[in-house]
Amino acid sequence: MKETIQALEVKVEGLQKSILELKQQQEESRQSVLLGQLVYGLEDIVRIRTAAASTQQHQRPVCLAGELRGVPSAQLESLFG
Repeated sequence: MKETIQALEVKVEGLQKSILELKQQQEESRQSVLLGQLVYGLEDIVRIRTAAASTQQHQRPVCLAGELRGVPSAQLESLFG
C-alpha cells in the first residue's frame, strides 16, 4: 500500500512538472504572438507616419492603422502620441 501511494506521489509530481512546463511554453508562445503583432503594428505606424509626414496630418492615420490591426486608438495615442 505504501509503495502504491509513493508511486502515485511520484506520478503526481511528474504531472505537476509537466503542467508547469506546458504553462511556461504557453506563456512564451503568447508573448511571441504579441511580439509579432507589435512588430506588424509598428511597421504600419512607420509606413503611415512616413506617408503622412508629407501632408503633416499624422495623428488620425496612425490611429486608423492601429484600429485596423485591432489596437485601440487611445492605446496607440498614449504610446506614440
